[in-house]
Amino acid sequence: SILFVIECQVAYLLRHLARMARDDLAWLDVRPEVMARYNADIQRDCDAIHVWSAPCNNYYRHPGSGRMVTQYPRHLSDYRRDTARDDTDAYQVGARAAPAAAAR
Repeated sequence: SILFVIECQVAYLLRHLARMARDDLAWLDVRPEVMARYNADIQRDCDAIHVWSAPCNNYYRHPGSGRMVTQYPRHLSDYRRDTARDDTDAYQVGARAAPAAAAR
């Protein structure tokens, strides 16, 4: 169900927002190598599903790149496990700048 996926995403996001507040972070961004590995794994798993890898035009694949862009190829229990994991090492972070000293 898409509602289950959204609930998992919101819980994941709220944990990272709490981390940002707790650690006084201004931003966080996925490390490029982590994103590349995740995308490669998803594409590999999508390619293993015969109906999605058939040589035809469908909404699953981007028409230019041929990459799978709309489907999650794993079980929802995998999605819940993956989004429930604290993966703080997957992110680059930036500390919030200290406030300027008050003028005297």
